Amino acid sequence: METLMIIFNAAAILIGLVIGIILGPLYWLFPTFMDSTWGNVLSFGIATLVSIFGDLAGLKGRLFFLPIWLLGIIGMGGSLHAKWGWWGPGAAVGVVVLLVGALLLVAAAGEKKSWAEAPANLNAARDSLAKGVSEETWNLLGEAFFVPAFGSDTPERCRHNLEVLALARKALPRNAGELELRVFDALAKAYGKGFAWTEGSEKVSIPSEFTSAMAAMLGNKGGLPEEEDRKALLEELDKPAVAAS
Repeated sequence: METLMIIFNAAAILIGLVIGIILGPLYWLFPTFMDSTWGNVLSFGIATLVSIFGDLAGLKGRLFFLPIWLLGIIGMGGSLHAKWGWWGPGAAVGVVVLLVGALLLVAAAGEKKSWAEAPANLNAARDSLAKGVSEETWNLLGEAFFVPAFGSDTPERCRHNLEVLALARKALPRNAGELELRVFDALAKAYGKGFAWTEGSEKVSIPSEFTSAMAAMLGNKGGLPEEEDRKALLEELDKPAVAAS
């Protein structure tokens, strides 16, 4: 079992299940085609796309320490090599580059939409909290909390997230854990610096460990999930600049 853990990570299991769910019916319905060279190309292509989507969603599947999407590209290239020679691997890489570019455009458009809707979600969360903490309150706070993947944490975005944190802190249960409170304090301090940023000064970097922890907490009614890996978070919280706050 320990050897298997070295070969692949937990995310690879989930990615593999999704790939199996998609490919299983194809092999059952079209066994002859799926056993052909083009069937292999399709199989590796599907594995590549699923893995890329997984990476974008935070499920970074690794097999033999390599990204599954990279192994998928290699598989596609090898299958196409049998058809077109060395043009095959080149075509496989080209197609994947185009697909990744398209996915990034879609993701960027989705992020723009999320930011446009964030103020309305914040106002809705404020109204919900005024009626009492509920499941809806936490869902709205989670939707209002905005972490950019493509842009930067501008002063406007930092101000917005400071308001989200202030509301979320009011919604916290009285027995909130010490670690959760440390995350609130550290992230509020980071966003405070970002809000006070002025042109020409050094850009403020918001640690991803803080934003990931906060997103998880908002989705778990203010508490860190038990299965959450806290090593990187604790290391970031214990840094002098954070611990002194």
